[in-house]
Amino acid sequence: MLTPGLSERTSYTLTYTDEHPDGWLNPTVQLSYNEQEIDASGVAGVNKSFSGVAKNEFQLSNGTVTAGLDFFDERATGEGRGPGPFGSSGREDHSNIGIFAQVRQDLTDRISLSYGARYDWQKFTGADGSEFSDSGASANGSVDVVLNDNWTLNAGASSSYGGYELGEAALINFGSPWNYAGFATSRAEALRLGVRYTGGAWSAKAAVFDTKVHDINDVLPSEGNRGRQVICALKGLTDL
Repeated sequence: MLTPGLSERTSYTLTYTDEHPDGWLNPTVQLSYNEQEIDASGVAGVNKSFSGVAKNEFQLSNGTVTAGLDFFDERATGEGRGPGPFGSSGREDHSNIGIFAQVRQDLTDRISLSYGARYDWQKFTGADGSEFSDSGASANGSVDVVLNDNWTLNAGASSSYGGYELGEAALINFGSPWNYAGFATSRAEALRLGVRYTGGAWSAKAAVFDTKVHDINDVLPSEGNRGRQVICALKGLTDL
């Protein structure tokens, strides 16, 4: 059976960049507001998010350093309609402040590096009023090695702090009260090894990857258990 539904999105973004950077000052500042409304199967909800980033690109003799801070403040609000579980409603709030730095360097004509780190502080308020706070570090690194005129080897690794996950707006507290026992932050770990080939008019690339995401909280929980956690693992071959 098909169920009619409505999904509307409104987005605004304001960006400032210096088109003629001078010396060490090459800033970018961006503010964004996003709102998404969902209305389906007797329930309605709205996701709202306000986010921003301020960063500067510093020039090195053999590359660049991009450093700055970013933030977001997001909210999911569900508004039930009708009797029984369709009358349930709730709200989750989630905020984050982070600082970061990313370095890109050409060590030689054949070896290029990219590496960086960030640290995030998060706060979360559940639909039942429970409050959570946590912080975590992330790091990444990759290298490109030109083997010859045709072949390039690239490899990378990262460990990323994922934080909390906001629930789906239209389903917050849907059917039964949500509880947050065991609610925690997630982390992703990734490895990648790839090659690129370029020869005349032909080019190709391929990579193998292994990604694991730990402690993902269920955003669409059965029996309201928002603290239920899963581990996601991905392995494979890609042409990206």
